[in-house]
Amino acid sequence: MLNQKTNISEQTFTKKSKDNKKVDAEKLKQEIKEVKREIIKEIEQEKQEELIDRKTVEAKQLSQKQQADVKKIKTPLRAAIIYIQSSKNNTHITLTDITGSEILAKASGGMLTKNKAHRDEQAAAIGMVQVVENVLATHKISRLIVRVRGKGGIKSDRIGQAAQIILKMLSHDKYEIIHLKDVMPIYYGKKLKYGRRGRKV
Repeated sequence: MLNQKTNISEQTFTKKSKDNKKVDAEKLKQEIKEVKREIIKEIEQEKQEELIDRKTVEAKQLSQKQQADVKKIKTPLRAAIIYIQSSKNNTHITLTDITGSEILAKASGGMLTKNKAHRDEQAAAIGMVQVVENVLATHKISRLIVRVRGKGGIKSDRIGQAAQIILKMLSHDKYEIIHLKDVMPIYYGKKLKYGRRGRKV
């Protein structure tokens, strides 16, 4: 009888232990599932945050581009006219607005050099360009219409050295030359009133 009771008790204990193991295994499975769900949720949240960050960055870039475009539309590039009158001995440069009615700056070789022989040299040309560039910077002008002329007529049609240097410097700088025109007067064959040497007094 005792042996039977012990066998029955052992069997019940083994059954209980098996049941407990099953319960523990099920709990472990549920916990693993919950952990997986939490991990998946965290990954999805991170992905959503990355997408939001990307969208915000793209929106900022678009807004900056739109603002730049608006600024370009609001502030159109201003233009001016430069008249260069050049001869063998001297060079005069005049800067006006686009209509030509308002004079913005004037310069010549005689204003910048003491010696008469140096009026049409490189130093005088550089000084004239600096004077013009200062005025262009103050008025925020970046586009230029250039009109060049020599003596013309019955006199020489050569353009001086300083005028050539001025044109090179303006073309190499940040300014955009829209139009370059030679406005030198042309000799058309008419006889002068008082001859080539002028009126005798």
